[in-house]
Amino acid sequence: MATPPLSGSVHRSLAARLGDWLLLMRPAQWTKNLLCLAGPLFSTIPMGLAQWQAAALAVLAFCLLSAAVYAVNDIADAQADRLSERKRHRPVASGRVSPAHAWTLATLCAAAACAVASFLPLPAQLSMAAYLVINALYSRVLKHLALVDVFCISLGFILRLLTGIYAIGDRPTAWIVLCTMALTMFVGFSKRRAELHAVVSSGGTAHRPALASYSVAYLDFLVSATSTTTVVTYALFTTTGGRDPTLLLTVLPVVFAVFHYQRNLMLGTGSDAPEWLLLRDRVLWACAVAWLAGFLAISHFQPGFLR
Repeated sequence: MATPPLSGSVHRSLAARLGDWLLLMRPAQWTKNLLCLAGPLFSTIPMGLAQWQAAALAVLAFCLLSAAVYAVNDIADAQADRLSERKRHRPVASGRVSPAHAWTLATLCAAAACAVASFLPLPAQLSMAAYLVINALYSRVLKHLALVDVFCISLGFILRLLTGIYAIGDRPTAWIVLCTMALTMFVGFSKRRAELHAVVSSGGTAHRPALASYSVAYLDFLVSATSTTTVVTYALFTTTGGRDPTLLLTVLPVVFAVFHYQRNLMLGTGSDAPEWLLLRDRVLWACAVAWLAGFLAISHFQPGFLR
């Protein structure tokens, strides 16, 4: 007797389940892992096919590794997420994915990340291992500590940067690390500021314990301090390491993007989810395109307009 075909409801149920597993991996967050490509972009060593392949493997490995981390975080944060209007719809918090299934997904993603990372140099592997350890500590303890929480987020981005640089056989400069630290702390404190502002405006309760140790005024100071540091460190990066000083012109779109982002934040039109704002804001996209085009053109043609 022939087996009857699956019903439409079963198909829909399977599709919904796969969709929830994909959501658990947070593919929208994978844009952060493109920072691994900063290595070949800013490197002064010759770039061949092997280097680009290594950089691509670094991005893939970090996508898998970060997916495992997000799944574990969702398990740990499920109770708190249920109190958040936005986060209560996450797969684990809503009950659509069980903690056991989330652990299975995290294990599979971590194993796949290790398999991909095995093709990368040892320093890149160590950077990924450090990322995993820091995120494990972050999920358990560090995310509840003011200042430490944002420093951990910033360190995660720095490790992405280092992985991409080590993957191509290069070494990072002090200035590119400082630029990454300043920029990611600026975005991190901006996110905390938006979260706290939303809580204060609604009169609700903060779902993130670390917010209790911040104030809007203090976060305004931190946002201003890190935005200034971001601009200054990038300006110094463009004029060091034997590069064409004409790269200083690319500071203009960087300054405009930082000020635009900060203006939206202060006016209350910013988002507590920067990854979505960065994807949707046309002004930020225009600044990014202008910066990238200018950086690549000046690096290639070496016009020498400044000295």
